[in-house]
Amino acid sequence: MGIASKLKAFRAMRQMDNGWQLVLNRLLFSSESVQVCRYKGLEFITDLDGGDANGAREVLTSDEYRKFLGSMDLSGALRVLDIGANNGGFPLLLASEGHVFEKLVCVEMNPQTAARLGYNIGRNFPASAETYNAAVCGAERDILIANSKGGTSENIYSGTNGKAGISVRGRTPDAITEEAFGDATIDLCKMDVEGAEFEIFEAGAFERLSQCRYFLIEIHHFTETPRSRVIERIESAGFRQIEPVPPDDEGHHVHLFARAD
Repeated sequence: MGIASKLKAFRAMRQMDNGWQLVLNRLLFSSESVQVCRYKGLEFITDLDGGDANGAREVLTSDEYRKFLGSMDLSGALRVLDIGANNGGFPLLLASEGHVFEKLVCVEMNPQTAARLGYNIGRNFPASAETYNAAVCGAERDILIANSKGGTSENIYSGTNGKAGISVRGRTPDAITEEAFGDATIDLCKMDVEGAEFEIFEAGAFERLSQCRYFLIEIHHFTETPRSRVIERIESAGFRQIEPVPPDDEGHHVHLFARAD
């Protein structure tokens, strides 16, 4: 880890309620990868060996999603669907900003990350939440991934990378939405599936997006798969992109859409 990354991690740890404890533990017991973080009355586990430092801790201490919250009308108890939830940073962010859940459904591909997600969500939202260990994709099928502790860049196309493999059930957003919410309105859906968004929308596997009031999605832009291919599908489903609109460059950015009606 370079100096810039270490400073970033230090600043993120310091923003936790138990920040100095985390920093001292990291300095004195650097081989211990599991941390218990506390933030605004919430408590969650982070496994640094599983890439969780770029999960909940970063979501809570950066503006990646926070900058969009003021652009949404979110009141009352919320129905939230988090696709690609990692260890639960997005619902923790919402809760830290005072939002409460009527129903929270979180989906994560890696089984070990999903176990940490289940702990974090169950500990903080025991009455309103459920988690799915599934690889979200464009068609129901089994997905072979590496049997690892996890990582924020893992996706359905990564394969095993020469490691021992494990099969994860691949499910479409439509199937998960129907099972978890039926025909009920979803106040907010967040999706981060590391490039699988192209397959999902081009296969017509998220027709139930129309049930969502707001849709936050990270689109992974590449020359051969420009973000416009996903944006056009979302807009054709009756959504409009709202502020703040990310720059139109080669980077991968989070976009916020609102249902037009």
